[in-house]
Amino acid sequence: MQAIARRGRATSVELAVLADWLGSECKVIQRCAARTLAALDRHRSVVHPLLLQRLRDKSVHAQWGALYALALMERLPVDALPILLRALGSQDGDVRWAAAHMLVRMMGQPGVANAVRAVAGTGGAAQRKMAAYCLRDFGLSTSETESALLGRLMDEHPDVRLAAVAGLSRVACDRVRVTRELISLIFKDPHQGVRRAAAVALGRLGNGSPDVISALRRAARGADISLRRAAERSLLVLRV
Repeated sequence: MQAIARRGRATSVELAVLADWLGSECKVIQRCAARTLAALDRHRSVVHPLLLQRLRDKSVHAQWGALYALALMERLPVDALPILLRALGSQDGDVRWAAAHMLVRMMGQPGVANAVRAVAGTGGAAQRKMAAYCLRDFGLSTSETESALLGRLMDEHPDVRLAAVAGLSRVACDRVRVTRELISLIFKDPHQGVRRAAAVALGRLGNGSPDVISALRRAARGADISLRRAAERSLLVLRV
C-alpha cells in the first residue's frame, strides 16, 4: 500500500484489493487502505464511486473504512449521516470520536444538526453522550440545541450528564435558565464529576449574579475537595 501511494497510481486489481481491505478488522490495514485510496488523485473518478458503493456494504468495517477515506478526500456526503450516527455508539472509543469529528465537519449540511439532536434524546447511552459533545462542538446557540442538552441533564448515565453540562457551558442562549439548572446540579446530582463540572460551567458562562456567587461560595465551603476547588476557580474567573 505504501508503494502504491508513493507512485500515485494503481491497477484495477490493486484498487479492488484496496477496496476490500477497507473492511479489514485490523485498524492499521483499514486506515492504510483508506489513506492509499484517498491519495490516488489520478484515479478519483474511479475511487470516489467505489467508496460510495462501499458505504452501502453490509460490513460495518467496510462502511467505516470508506467513510474514513472519503473524509480524507472531501466533505462527506449526506449518505454518510446514518452510518456516522450509528458509529457514535461504537464500542471502540476511537471510532466514536472520529465519527463525532466527521459530524462536526458536516454540520452545515441539511438535516445534520436535527439528526444529532434527535440522537441525543433517543440513542443509546454512548450515542447520547457523543451527540451532546457534537452539539457542543457545533457551537450553535439555538433554543433547539439548548433544549436537547437541558433534556440530558437528568439522564440516568453520568457520562451523558457530563457531556450535556459541557455543551451548555458553550452554547447556552437562555443563560438564566441554564444557570438555575447548573446550580441545582451542584447540590443535587449524585455523581461527583457532574457536580464539579457544573461548578466549572458556571464560571465559563460568566454569569456573576448573586445566586451564582452564593452557590459557588457555598460549594467552596463544602466537604467535597474537588468541588471546592472547582467552585474556587469559577469564583476567580468571575473575579469575586
